[in-house]
Parts: sequence; structure tokens; C-alpha cells
Amino acid sequence: MKSTVMPKMGDAFHTFDAKKYAEPKCVLCHGGGVADGTFTMPNPDLPKLDVTPAGIKKLHTDPKKKKILEFMGKVVVPTMADLLGEPPFDMKTMTGFGCLNCHTKKEPKAAPGAPTKTP
Repeated sequence: MKSTVMPKMGDAFHTFDAKKYAEPKCVLCHGGGVADGTFTMPNPDLPKLDVTPAGIKKLHTDPKKKKILEFMGKVVVPTMADLLGEPPFDMKTMTGFGCLNCHTKKEPKAAPGAPTKTP
């Protein structure tokens, strides 16, 4: 990962936003997994994604999110899929490398008065 993924993905993130991603490191994607040596993915420290139809529509119509969404879809997903030797995510088959390989899903809020989950 360090010699294959970091050079390409670090450059991609730096090119996307040189100020925000001045010196990309492993923690950019792996968060606390770097410190404890697990490098677990998906990373719960990354923004959680609302994968409901309404959530996806909001992502596509939110001007603040549009630029990063386009970067993730056109650069990050296909590049990471290629680096990992996997096909990019395919909506028809619901297989391949995609958003939820790195991000976790945002859990829906429970209705008021609904029972809560117990461990």
C-alpha cells in the first residue's frame, strides 16, 4: 500500500485540493487504524454516507458536495479499484470497489418513541 497506493492516491488528492491535502498520509483514509496498526476499512472516522435514495439525491444536488463527489466517482473509485485489482462498483450488479469500501453508512434516525437497539 505504501509504495503502490500512497504515491498515486496522495498525488490525486493533492491535485484535487493542494491546500487541504498538502501532504496526504495514510491517516487520510485509514484514520486511527494507522496508530493501532489495523488499517481497517471501511473507516468509521470518514464521513458517513446516507445511501438512501434521498441521501444520494442530496449529495448530487448539494453544491458543496458536488465537487468532492465528482472527484471520488471519477478519480478515487476507479483508481483504487485498479490499484486493488478489482472492478469499480457497478450499480446493476452491486459488486466491485465503491464508496462503502472506505466509508460507512449513515444509520437512519429512529422515529421518536421507537425502541433503541440493545447490544
